[in-house]
Amino acid sequence: MRTLKMHLALIAILAVGCGPAEPPSADVDVSESSLTGVTVLSSTDTPIGIPDNNQNGIESDITASLDPGYITGIHFDIDISHPRTTDLTVSLWSPNVPNPLTLYRDSSGPIGPFDLHQYDGRRLHGTWRLQVSDHKGQNIGTLKKWRMRVTTSTLPPPAPQPAPPQSKEAACRAAGGMLCPNGHSCVFVGDRCPAN
Repeated sequence: MRTLKMHLALIAILAVGCGPAEPPSADVDVSESSLTGVTVLSSTDTPIGIPDNNQNGIESDITASLDPGYITGIHFDIDISHPRTTDLTVSLWSPNVPNPLTLYRDSSGPIGPFDLHQYDGRRLHGTWRLQVSDHKGQNIGTLKKWRMRVTTSTLPPPAPQPAPPQSKEAACRAAGGMLCPNGHSCVFVGDRCPAN
């Protein structure tokens, strides 16, 4: 359990003529549970049949009307019945994000559960949409239900720290090149280092 330590300084005001005293101090522990919460939201529009060989598929919405704070993690449970999960694509649309996150595509493994941190630092409030599509023929299925277990914090996320400066060699390698022995030139496949 993380502990947030807050240092409290107390200043004693003494009667005239007694002089100042050293201010006492204390460490106060505030447990993480007092700063975090858990919100569980479940689909209410399911079960929904998943049409066969239909790229648009089906959509199910969960609307979070409360704003409990900043997201610190989301656990998704998705219950889908389908004879061939390799036919399916499962995507998540979240509030204020223009593109969906693909959770599952053409896999033979289980569909979830998923623990996501892509939304950490964002707000929960709004409509979350699960889209399930079947892109091959001969099988139909059902989205039985889905659920989000969201942990939140009342504290805003920490400010991003600036990236440390890269050395010339690291920057050159990150761009796919190689730093020449002169230490100044970055060359790529097929190029030669300058003579100087």
